[in-house]
Amino acid sequence: MTSSPHRRGAALARFFELCGHHIIEGAGALWYDLRPHTFLSLPYQDVLSPNPADLNALIRANHALAVRFPSWTWEGVPGGLYVCSNQNYDLSALSRPQRAKVRKGLSQFEFRTVAEAELLAQGIELNRDTLQRQNRSDATLGDAGRWAKLVKAVFTCEAMTTFGAFQGTRLTAYVIGCQEDGWLHLLYKASRDEHLDLRPNYALDFWILQNAARDPRLVAVSNGFLSLSGGEGVREYKRRLGYEVVAHHTAIVLHPAMAAVLTTRPALRVASLLHRLSPSAWVPAALAVTLQAARVGRLHQVERRA
Repeated sequence: MTSSPHRRGAALARFFELCGHHIIEGAGALWYDLRPHTFLSLPYQDVLSPNPADLNALIRANHALAVRFPSWTWEGVPGGLYVCSNQNYDLSALSRPQRAKVRKGLSQFEFRTVAEAELLAQGIELNRDTLQRQNRSDATLGDAGRWAKLVKAVFTCEAMTTFGAFQGTRLTAYVIGCQEDGWLHLLYKASRDEHLDLRPNYALDFWILQNAARDPRLVAVSNGFLSLSGGEGVREYKRRLGYEVVAHHTAIVLHPAMAAVLTTRPALRVASLLHRLSPSAWVPAALAVTLQAARVGRLHQVERRA
């Protein structure tokens, strides 16, 4: 599906569509499949208040298993978006330890946009280092064919941009972002293992935020959602860099047939038990939080119909 170019979030939707994601429209927003049959609303900063009937119609019409969106009028679990809107951003915005790391990185690297050939050839090396370092897998970033498709999408969409830290012609860290509606959304980031002690990530993140603060077209930079299942290290890193968490409820609504089974108290007890048995594992934690949020969302719908 190709959305209207004037719809909020259309640039993000176009990029994700070119990457192979399924885009749908309804209940007051654009949505993309963050995971198969599980949709997240676009743009990230828009807090929604969808009508329950419209939301259920969207879910049924698109055979979705679940939708997720930020809201205040819908109940959910505590969530938020990392945002930096400091128009006077400079080194004084950083904590003292962060400042030293940024200065070290700034002295070691050149910072500029990344050309398509550079991102295609070198970016996948950074991706594989990062995935291994974080002990996770991601076919989009690790597979050469899917990475080439993503890179082509980046350089097809005018709203997309790339930032890199270089030593000569060698790319050491990159960030891919989308500039739309006065916001710069940072979407992908990776770096090489061999130069981490020189702090390329700290310096590149700072360089992006400093340049964004000087750009009159921008009002804010977003850098992902607050994790629903931990991520304290990431939260602390971003906080020290100058991001704030703009809080909202994270509403998760399951397909009505799934919700009737998975949001019962016995199902929640099983999910919570799995999480207690393996508290450091992402899947049980995410499952427990997702089902709790879905139960709250289901009760919210019942209350609104009553």
